[in-house]
Amino acid sequence: MACTIEPSTESAISLEEYIDFCESHPEMKEPDAAIEHAGKLGQLCHNPSFFTDYLNDGLKSLNQFQQKNDFKPPNFVLYYGSYFAIRAIVWLPMSELAADELLSYFDGHDHNFDLLTCSYFGSGYRTVIYQYDHNQVTGYIGEHVDLAFQEDTDFPHGKLMYYFSSRDVHTQYPPDELSISVNLIIPRPGEPKLQFFFDVEKQVITGYVNDLTMRNPVFKTVEAIGNDNSIDLLLRIASHHPCFRTRGLAWTTLFNMEGITDDFFNLAMQDSHSYVKQTVLDTIGSHKTAEPKGVYCL
Repeated sequence: MACTIEPSTESAISLEEYIDFCESHPEMKEPDAAIEHAGKLGQLCHNPSFFTDYLNDGLKSLNQFQQKNDFKPPNFVLYYGSYFAIRAIVWLPMSELAADELLSYFDGHDHNFDLLTCSYFGSGYRTVIYQYDHNQVTGYIGEHVDLAFQEDTDFPHGKLMYYFSSRDVHTQYPPDELSISVNLIIPRPGEPKLQFFFDVEKQVITGYVNDLTMRNPVFKTVEAIGNDNSIDLLLRIASHHPCFRTRGLAWTTLFNMEGITDDFFNLAMQDSHSYVKQTVLDTIGSHKTAEPKGVYCL
């Protein structure tokens, strides 16, 4: 479960020193070692000027600042390493949020990477933490998930916490003042797992943290104006793409274009991932019009 770590020292280090430490300690890929060395992130967060210096450097060339940032705002990627990433997140109080700003307040969610986080500036947010078994989850919207309550805690300046990939779920509540946390992100080996949003009271999945925002409109457009070549390409994606959500999306698009034929159904149900199979069954359930030729019937 997510754990709080007591920092061992209050001496400060620079961002460059922390990067060098992480690069020279690849054993931190494993949670035990990352937790053992968590105090180094605490030392970075005892440096009151490192993030200001970083922002000042960005202001000097604002057009190029954060161009390679793959995270949603207000995340700042400070460094991409050989096995890790370092980022800072600005947490705004509700009174300072613009209507279109993307923050995960009030939404329970997990992460598909291990996360060591330290509160760097401000009073920090409140967070309520749960735990679940990702291996028992298919991943469809509305699916019931057993979320076991762990703790309700604050995240004040200097506090260190470690969250485990695809295991810990937390709901964050806005701080009273602008706050900043600094994170060490450690991806887990293998295909990234789905990240979910949860309704923690109803204990159901309500959405995905990293939605297929670009692929959805592409596939919808292909569904509307595609041709025979599109069918062949979609079939290749549905059968072989490494991302199971993309495979499910491709099968849905194929069924909407061609109907739910026996051949397509049998091939789709050979997929190794339960999410794809459930997507196929959901798509069949939504096809309530006249059946095309060779349609599989439930």
